[in-house]
Amino acid sequence: MITVEHLYVTLGERPLLKNLSFHVEQGTIFGIVGPSGAGKSTLFRSLCGLTAPSEGHIRGTQKIGIVFQHFPLLSSRTVLENVELPLIIQGKDPLLAQKALDLVGLSALTDRYPAQLSGGQKQKAAIARALVGNPDVLLLDEPSSALDPQSTKELQELLLKLNKQGLTIILITHEMDLIRALASSVLVMDQGEIVEIGPLVEVFGNPVHAITKSLLEEMHPVPTEELTKDYLRLSFRGTAAKEPLISQLIKLHDVEINIFKGSIDTIQTELIGELFISLTGPETEKAITFLESKGVHIERFGC
Repeated sequence: MITVEHLYVTLGERPLLKNLSFHVEQGTIFGIVGPSGAGKSTLFRSLCGLTAPSEGHIRGTQKIGIVFQHFPLLSSRTVLENVELPLIIQGKDPLLAQKALDLVGLSALTDRYPAQLSGGQKQKAAIARALVGNPDVLLLDEPSSALDPQSTKELQELLLKLNKQGLTIILITHEMDLIRALASSVLVMDQGEIVEIGPLVEVFGNPVHAITKSLLEEMHPVPTEELTKDYLRLSFRGTAAKEPLISQLIKLHDVEINIFKGSIDTIQTELIGELFISLTGPETEKAITFLESKGVHIERFGC
């Protein structure tokens, strides 16, 4: 669908993007995340053709619907007129605008002006405007940054509906919860580079890079004030998240366990669990080996 090959973007002598290569499969929701300054906005501008690569190539479909972060609707035009505008410019039937508004759930608000809309309604109008060109790919930049929780939930439902109808979606955001709810694959950026990429379950279930871990900790903060200096972070996936491994561990090995924090999430239909513990006793290493044999990924801190 879209293939990025060895993409570089520089501003003067300062590199903004460095050797980015990735592929977006047709019919998927592809998430691009990273902290502020990671290069997400530059990559967005490159994907939609506003910034030319200094080196490398972006190959694939030319039919990209673009939704900018602040959904710039024309204040002097109604919702319907905003969505009709690209059709009129392209010489296409303006009646297609009403179909797009029906699809995003704004059929009752066609005569309102942007100032009369909520943030979520403006976002839907911007998506409708992007859809009237019948794109193969919908590219969104920080789509939930100005939305309240209810509007964010409605946005998620709309994007999932569009994806089920076959639309490929690329989400560029710093909102990890949005990526977790929608994406099938994720690319993590930092300082203009790809630091981690792969299926969402793999990247979120077993993060490797410090930036990915930091972003995920914003969703589930590490209880540092409650932890001793020596602790383990256990990451469970799939069947391992369902088994009573801790009770088995205590029965099989001479150890004592102190649990500081735990959580279980569902990502794409797969369970992902995380547990912060400390172990003491003569069979601590045997206990760790037992957990690893059950598919538990273990990180040691201070141990």
